[in-house]
Amino acid sequence: MTMDPRIAERRTEVREGSARGDAKRLLRWFAAFALIAMVAWVAQLPAFSVKHVDVDGSARADVAAALAASGVEDGTPLVLVRPGEVEAALGLDPWVSSASVRHHFPDTITVEVTERRPVVNIRSAGRVLLVADDGIVVSTSSDQSVPTVDLVGVVPNTPGEPVGDTRAAGVAAFLGALSAPMVDAGQITEESDELWYHLPGIEVRLGRGVDMEAKAYALEALISEGIESGSTIQLVSASRPAVESPTPADAAADGAAGEDSAGDGETQDP
Repeated sequence: MTMDPRIAERRTEVREGSARGDAKRLLRWFAAFALIAMVAWVAQLPAFSVKHVDVDGSARADVAAALAASGVEDGTPLVLVRPGEVEAALGLDPWVSSASVRHHFPDTITVEVTERRPVVNIRSAGRVLLVADDGIVVSTSSDQSVPTVDLVGVVPNTPGEPVGDTRAAGVAAFLGALSAPMVDAGQITEESDELWYHLPGIEVRLGRGVDMEAKAYALEALISEGIESGSTIQLVSASRPAVESPTPADAAADGAAGEDSAGDGETQDP
């Protein structure tokens, strides 16, 4: 049986079209591969390698160590730097609260670090934990720029971990929330399993180390309104603070002490 010439011609056109389509697809794949290879080759050139690392916000964090641990050094191709890996390495530093790493072609990496703020040295059994305002231990060495609070029975922690004691964490939260002048003016002590804050002429009963940030805000508000010298502020509950004014005998004693102090500076006429 003889095939219709028109059908034979159509089949030939289909085969030729399919072959041309395969050839075009092959050419496109080859062009894409060549482009990727060329980009990869160009990216490996010295002009696109790390020459500058700009660091912002780091005072105590060891950024250089984190970069080295991530395989980033002078001359590393920029495309091989993985920002997520560097950020994870920085996150292992107890001083680092957060970090951001970015490429800037052709040869720069920027590292932005937010460091934790140390607020208290917790001293217990001769050991010291330097604790940040978020309750993370940042060092086992004291920092003379922040207050020292003595607490009994605080178990040592590894830097980078939360301080494992409710009282210590509460003290850090409390001091972290207070204004700098208030921190400088007062002192925290532990008495009969309760925390107290001592200000000149004012005693503040804080109770257990819970809701300490809220207690700090409440204390600031009360002090701003004016508290009589000799008063005791009850802050066991941050939402229900109370002020106990001094008794008349205490007030008289304070007044006599003030008069004696004033008299000591007076001179009598001959």
